[in-house]
Amino acid sequence: STYAFTDIGVEFQSGSHRRMLIKVWPTSDDDLLNSSNTWTGTAWSLKNGYIVTNHHVVENAKSIHINVANNKYEALVKAVDKTNDLAILYVDELKKQDIPYSVKTSMCSIGEKCFVLGYPMSSELGHEIKVTDGLISSRVGYQDNVALYQISAPVQPGNSGGPLFNYKGELIGIINAKHNNAENVSYAIKTAY
Repeated sequence: STYAFTDIGVEFQSGSHRRMLIKVWPTSDDDLLNSSNTWTGTAWSLKNGYIVTNHHVVENAKSIHINVANNKYEALVKAVDKTNDLAILYVDELKKQDIPYSVKTSMCSIGEKCFVLGYPMSSELGHEIKVTDGLISSRVGYQDNVALYQISAPVQPGNSGGPLFNYKGELIGIINAKHNNAENVSYAIKTAY
């Protein structure tokens, strides 16, 4: 599902090297000043009307709307975890929706195949769901963050909050960032978190 949100960026400075972990669209303050105040991201269902996305997707949002099968529903933020970049939303119209997958909370193996579902750059790439695939590259994320997987599946702005699945159809992570200075280096929050 896609919805409107206000997004932020996180920039890291290390010695004389500048590294950027991309969690934003647009990607700079200048782009933000010259753009509309609407962006898209990805969310996925838990059960009973609750859905999950990233905290950075909904932070400071004035309104959040979920598009499901060409219907737009208002979503309410019910809980946030800023540390792990997670947010739980509620959509009353989705309270009877079943989820067709299970959640795996045990650690995945390096080299395990995975795929991402999401709505990247929907204003340019369209509003149909997209899939990319790859491998679990590392069982730790950016700067050895144990809450994240590093994956080789490409992600773009708009994939934030989207599900990461293994090939058994189990949810194993939530996409939250990509590395700006490396090819196909993306990060997902482990479902255990």
